[in-house]
Amino acid sequence: MPVPMEEEDTDDAWVMDSAVNKPWMSQRKMFTLIFGMAVAGTALVASFSVNLPKTTYGEMDQVAAISQFNSADPCDDEPQIKIVKPTRSNLAGVASSSTPEGIIFPGKYIDPKKNTQKTVKVVVNALPPSTGGDTTPHNGIWGKYAGIAVKPGKKMHLKFSIKDETDAPVILRELDITFFDIDRHKDKGDVEYVKLWSPAKYYVTNGNLVNITKNEAEGSVTFAATKDGTGADNPQDPLALSTEQKHKAVTVQYLDTDSVEAEVGSTGHLVGTTPRGFIFVFRPSLLCAKTTDGSVKIDDTDLATTTVTTTVTTTTVGETKNCLFTVPVINWCFPKFW
Repeated sequence: MPVPMEEEDTDDAWVMDSAVNKPWMSQRKMFTLIFGMAVAGTALVASFSVNLPKTTYGEMDQVAAISQFNSADPCDDEPQIKIVKPTRSNLAGVASSSTPEGIIFPGKYIDPKKNTQKTVKVVVNALPPSTGGDTTPHNGIWGKYAGIAVKPGKKMHLKFSIKDETDAPVILRELDITFFDIDRHKDKGDVEYVKLWSPAKYYVTNGNLVNITKNEAEGSVTFAATKDGTGADNPQDPLALSTEQKHKAVTVQYLDTDSVEAEVGSTGHLVGTTPRGFIFVFRPSLLCAKTTDGSVKIDDTDLATTTVTTTVTTTTVGETKNCLFTVPVINWCFPKFW
């Protein structure tokens, strides 16, 4: 997805001042003028809003950033980290040479299943060989998502660390991250991918539009795009997604951890110079977000759940022993006498 640009604020206070400071106007004329201006202004704003490009997320304040977490939140019963606008955004040192590297998202970890709440911060750092030449300064909160920009054909090796207010590591019982809008840029264009190390599980839809590759040797799994995308199909709300938007998303689950290692980038024939945007939230959106179009039902039973590595140990007691029961560990058989 394209990287969103920041939106500008407007100030229409001059309208009222202009009307009030003209003593020759009668009250009726003043009211008519103000009413007319209000109607015209509303129409202008509505027209402008309709024509806003859907690729624009803009930087939002803290209240807007956490508006996704409300009483109607379908993911309320799931573990999650509620993050707000970062207090620092200097991934790979691209924004400032005098500011410490990394992004810091203040937040709160909520685990409804254990009735737990913790004040935390998510620290995102660039790991070698990633450099400032691989990203842009436009990283942080994009609408209702956290967002990281990567230049086409480049990649960012990242570490997500969960810390408390003293910078001490915080081990979470369950940490879920959902990445959205994993797509290609035009026909035969650059292919976006997300690579993650050592997850406990990952979740995708049964009709997913990502190519999944596991590397057992390094314990990683990679999700690469298989379908083109445009700014018009970018998701706007992690709690309400269309069928296709869910097909282009992946939820990854980690257990008893304080950090996550990931790589985001694009490969293939590059088209243009527009950086690729990677959006994510710290919640299992595929397991709980609503489906807006209803053409395909997607819920827990429709999700393809796959463990990256599975070890199963099975001990079978021979039938010829004819045991009444077997003592564990020493595998001793208490024989039947009838």
